[in-house]
Amino acid sequence: MRWQSKALILLFLSTAPGGRKLYRKLQDLSGSNRLDIDDQYGMKRQLLMRLVQQRIPIEDKDFLEVGTGWYPIVPLILFVLGARRTVTVDLNPWLTRQSLRSALAGLIAVASRIDSDFNLPTGHTASKLTPLLDRVEKSDQPISEILASAAIDYRMPCDICKTNLPVSSIDYYISSNVLEHLPVEVLAGMLAESRRLLRPGGFHLHHIDLGDHYTFDKRISKINFLRYSSQTWKLLGGGSLGFVNRLRRSDYIKLLADAGFQPIHEHAFHDPRVATLLEQGFKVHPDYAGRPADDLTITVLDVFAKRRPATQNEASHEH
Repeated sequence: MRWQSKALILLFLSTAPGGRKLYRKLQDLSGSNRLDIDDQYGMKRQLLMRLVQQRIPIEDKDFLEVGTGWYPIVPLILFVLGARRTVTVDLNPWLTRQSLRSALAGLIAVASRIDSDFNLPTGHTASKLTPLLDRVEKSDQPISEILASAAIDYRMPCDICKTNLPVSSIDYYISSNVLEHLPVEVLAGMLAESRRLLRPGGFHLHHIDLGDHYTFDKRISKINFLRYSSQTWKLLGGGSLGFVNRLRRSDYIKLLADAGFQPIHEHAFHDPRVATLLEQGFKVHPDYAGRPADDLTITVLDVFAKRRPATQNEASHEH
């Protein structure tokens, strides 16, 4: 399939009555959303290992995950690792009983790897997750209640800019492949809300995919979408179901800084194929043409950003 064909389908489903429900059914029928636990665990492991590498404690901490998605892999691993609570929020009802079952079964299948990777006692992960899988399969208990028993507070729909959570109730914000799907104004609102929710010393940890999401079409590159104006991309980008904001690394760093967060650690992947394309004369839209090459070649970014102490004026507004 050409990327333009998929974009048009997503645009139609984004706007048609009942389009989102149909999108979910099509995903299930095609198997395109089927869980690849090796891929998903590998990605989430890398993100959570950033915490370990930075010697950030997980046990007895409160997390807020932005974007539950289809499979609550991060909240379940955080439960295994002893987090006190993970609030996981989403705008869309992608999580179902079947996808929760798949997530639990997948993590149990790699339980020995989780034990080894995070220096847990042998059998620890399986002992924590197997009872949850049993409840999913053998009871009619709502999935929100099953998740609550694993210290996971699932909120859907939830306005990430106005969560109604108590002030200073969260230690860490975390996300994986989500922020690129949020409009700039939503990102700014989320960061402002996080200033209210995060405890002193709290921080953000995010894994962000900065590349074009249509590269299943091997004819295009990770920066193909930077060829277009904002107006044209509204038509080509796949509507709300296919939306990506096309922000670059510098844009995220500025948004964080403007909201009062100081990046303390970054891990950026510079795509050598993108660098070669640019050297060969690949033309981006004038909106991106004046940027340093490094800002265009970064296609994956992991960023830690720590909450800067509030000024007296900021503190009065946050409360």
